[in-house]
Amino acid sequence: NKNTSTESLDKLATDSDCDVREAVAENENTSKKPLDMLATDSDCDVRLAVAENESTSKKTLDALATDIYWTVRKVVAKNISTSKKTLNMLASDSDWEVRRAVAKNISTSKKTLNMLASDSYSHISDAAERQLA
Repeated sequence: NKNTSTESLDKLATDSDCDVREAVAENENTSKKPLDMLATDSDCDVRLAVAENESTSKKTLDALATDIYWTVRKVVAKNISTSKKTLNMLASDSDWEVRRAVAKNISTSKKTLNMLASDSYSHISDAAERQLA
């Protein structure tokens, strides 16, 4: 709920129900401290929601960029708040969907896009070339 107070969100961030924590992570009013905490949640969907939240700090996105799950890394790669340094690192990810997300991110540097333009997967190289055009 967009009308939920920051104080309530802070308290709900520690709820035992992962669906509640996920809702907190999705909420645009959630402050930095609970988002930072939720970025280390045991539930993958909670971490995905943190990665997707535009209020998540670059530092937290940097940490999520090394998540064990490619789906979390992909969402970090899609987030326009992700640092160029992290996007450059994710451009070498083993998962092609993560690399394609980097190629489609408007925050990706030209240097990284040039590297991705020669990726062996056409989905990635085509996306990078479109960004460079």
